Amino acid sequence: MSNSKLTEKLKSYYAYAYLALKDKDYINAIRGFKFLIKNKIEVEKSVIGLICAYSCLGKYSKALEVFARNHHLLVLNKNFRHMLIHDLSFLLVNDTTALKKRRDSYFSSFFLGRSIKNTMDDYNNNNTNILAMILLSYWYFITGRRPNGANTILATCLHFPTLDKDFRWKLLRRLSITNNNLLSDTLIASKFQSIPKNIDSPDYLNQLILSSLYSNNLIQAQERITNAKALEHLFSNEVMWNYIRLSIDKNGIDETCVFFAQTLLQDGWIDSYVAKAIKYGITHNFSYSVENDLSKLQLLGY
Repeated sequence: MSNSKLTEKLKSYYAYAYLALKDKDYINAIRGFKFLIKNKIEVEKSVIGLICAYSCLGKYSKALEVFARNHHLLVLNKNFRHMLIHDLSFLLVNDTTALKKRRDSYFSSFFLGRSIKNTMDDYNNNNTNILAMILLSYWYFITGRRPNGANTILATCLHFPTLDKDFRWKLLRRLSITNNNLLSDTLIASKFQSIPKNIDSPDYLNQLILSSLYSNNLIQAQERITNAKALEHLFSNEVMWNYIRLSIDKNGIDETCVFFAQTLLQDGWIDSYVAKAIKYGITHNFSYSVENDLSKLQLLGY
C-alpha cells in the first residue's frame, strides 16, 4: 500500500475514535487516539480526544500529563484551544450515565481532594493550563468544592467563548449562590450561543433573550424565543417590547412580534412601536382581535 493511501486510511481512524468518545466508549477511544498520535495522523485533534477520554474516565493525572506534553500544540493555536474547551466541557457535562457505578469513588473526599491539589499545582505552575481550569470548574459545580485561590480560575472559565452552554449554565448557577450579581451580568449572558437544556431560572431566560436583543441580533433572539416557547416560558414586558422594537427597526415583523404587541396593549402599554406592530398584524391577518385592537389604538390616539 502506498504511503498516501495509508495516510488516508489512518485519517479515517480518527472518525472511529471520536465516535467511540462520543459514545462513552472511552477505552477504545483512548486506543484509537494513541494509535493516531503514534502514527502522526490528526495529531492535535487526537491529543484533544485523548485528553477528553482520560478526563471522562476519571484518569485526571493522565489527562494533565498529555496536556503538559502537548501544551504548545493546543494553547498557542486558537482553533485547537477553542476545540479543547468546547469538546471537553461538552463531554464532561453530558457524561451522566457512563461509569455510573464508579462515579461516587471519583468524587470521594480523598480522591477529589488529591486531584484538586495536584490540578491546582499544575495550574500554579502554568496559568495557561486550560485543562486544569475546566476540571476545577467541573468539580466545583458538581461537588461545591472550591479550592483556595480558584476564584480567578472559575471566573475565567465562565467567560471562555466556546464553553459548552450547559457547562456554562451549571457553573454560573453554582457561582451565583455566593454572587447573585453574576445573573445580571450582560457580558456573561452574551456568551451563551443558545439556551441551556436544564435552565431553571425564568429571569435568566429573559436575560439571555435580552442579550440578543440589545446586541441587535434578531435571528438569535428569534431562535431563543422559539426555544423559550417550548419551555412554556412567560416573557417579561421588557423582552416583548424590545423584540417589537428590533423587529420593526430591522423590517422583520412576524407573528410573534404582533402577539407581543397585543399582549402589551392588553396590559395598557402603548407607544409607536406597539401601534405599528398591531397595525401590521391587522393588515396581514396576524391579529385575532381586529376590532378590539383598532378601537384601543384609536382611543389612545394611534
